[in-house]
Amino acid sequence: LNKEAGELAAGSFPEPPVAMALSPKGDRLACAVLVRRNGRPQSLRLHVLSQGGAGDRVAWQSPSVDGVADLCWMPDGQAVMVAADRPGGPSLWLAPANGGKPRPLAADLSEVRLPAVSPDGAQAAILARPSPKGLWSLHVLSLDTGRHRVAVPALFRTCRVGYGPAWSPDGKGLAYVAERYAAEGFAEIWLWDAAKGQRRALARTLAGSCFAPAWSPKGSLLAFVRLPFGCGTAGPAAPGSGDRPAEIVVVDTREGRQRPLVADGLANLMPAWSPDGATLAFTSAADPASGRHVVRLVDIESGRIRLAEESPGARFTLAMARHARGSPTGLRLSLIHI
Repeated sequence: LNKEAGELAAGSFPEPPVAMALSPKGDRLACAVLVRRNGRPQSLRLHVLSQGGAGDRVAWQSPSVDGVADLCWMPDGQAVMVAADRPGGPSLWLAPANGGKPRPLAADLSEVRLPAVSPDGAQAAILARPSPKGLWSLHVLSLDTGRHRVAVPALFRTCRVGYGPAWSPDGKGLAYVAERYAAEGFAEIWLWDAAKGQRRALARTLAGSCFAPAWSPKGSLLAFVRLPFGCGTAGPAAPGSGDRPAEIVVVDTREGRQRPLVADGLANLMPAWSPDGATLAFTSAADPASGRHVVRLVDIESGRIRLAEESPGARFTLAMARHARGSPTGLRLSLIHI
């Protein structure tokens, strides 16, 4: 990972990490790596990397069924929450980043995914289900007492990337994804009031899906991905595939007004805010499942879109993605007289 053309973290792994998370200060990187050894069960290993690899340490390790893991840093940067498919035991752990004994959480929940810690570090929102064929529900876990409660039951049948909950910056609200009538792929974004326990819809589309909620730093806007025509031919696991667009939209969290920011026919995914809330970063590709992705930036006020890295390789990748999607702003070949 590079920061201002300098190496922030370096690590050598037998396989690419299955999950990564940057610390709140941006100075360390948590990586979940799948370890396979002949004749022995596979396991997941949590590495915490820092400047130049000098701080590379194994913070947590456990047997794994399918190599599935989700990571979330505590707000103070002192520990990493790990949700993993660990057989025969707790699947949610809190691992100190600087060394120490990992602590199991919500031991009575056998399957946990996509944890999100509240801004004050007191609670964690998690997705859990009682059995492999059961419906996923939204739970809120107290990190002080270890107790958890169901905030919203029966959200969806299959947990997917982008379905994770997101706390508002003030910790008073929690944006989450729910599928209409638990129907595959037809997702909406709802808001849960932490104080009142009330719920209301924030973003929905009649024919498609809304997912990947991301709060602006001030909490007045929520960015999300909208699939106006549903998922593509590769199924719900690959949103925006099959030449169907994936758009970046923002919604006013108080008044409910929606405004499309990026709707150019590409698969635009993974929105993330800049610290000042003026810019939104996202990835773009022609085929989200197997194609190359580029990172682009959109100015919230003007709507101007630009590449995060203005390199020949990035420009070519974007041009090829547009060409593959048949965009009118796609690749053009010109004959010049020399």
